[in-house]
Amino acid sequence: DEVILDAFFHDIGHLCEHIMDVNYMDSYGVVDHEKIGARYLATKGFSKRITKLIESHVAAKRYLTYKNPCYYKKLSDASKSTLNFQGGPMNQEEATAFENDEWFTLYISLREWDEKAKVENLPLPDLIKYKKMMIQHLTKNINYVRIIVLDRVHVNYWLDSRLLCISCGQHDPYLVSYCGDCR
Repeated sequence: DEVILDAFFHDIGHLCEHIMDVNYMDSYGVVDHEKIGARYLATKGFSKRITKLIESHVAAKRYLTYKNPCYYKKLSDASKSTLNFQGGPMNQEEATAFENDEWFTLYISLREWDEKAKVENLPLPDLIKYKKMMIQHLTKNINYVRIIVLDRVHVNYWLDSRLLCISCGQHDPYLVSYCGDCR
C-alpha cells in the first residue's frame, strides 16, 4: 500500500503552491516539488518510506537520463524542459550514490510507472480506495494522534484526519502551523 500511496502522491508538491510560497519552472510547475511534497506529507504523519520515495522520483528521472540516453528521447517535451530545472542528467558520482541506495530498484520502478501513467482516458479506481489506504497508513504510522511541536511552543495535532490548533481548537483547513486567529 505504501508504494501505491507514493505513486498517488508523488506530484503533490505541485499543489502546495496553494498553501505556501514556491518558485516555478516557467509554466511547468513547482521547483523542487518532490522535496516540498515529501516534507508536506512528513508533517502530516506519512511514513519515511513514502516521503523518501516521493522525494526521489525526480532523482530517478535524472538517473535514467544519465544511464540510458534512449530514456531521454521518450520523455515528453514538458519533462525534458523540467529536467533542466531539476539539475539535468546525473553525473557518474551522483549515479553511483543513487544506485547504492537501498530502495534504488523501487525508485526506478516508480519512475517507470509515472511515465506509463501519462496515458490518457484510462479508467481509474474510485478515490475511496485511496482514502481508505491513507487512513489505514496514517492510523498505523501515527497511532491515531501525532503531536507536532512547533516554534513558540505552539502545538498542533492531527486527530480524526484534521489538524487543530490547540490554542483555540479551530480546524485549520490548510494544515499550517497556526490557525488564522492565533497567528
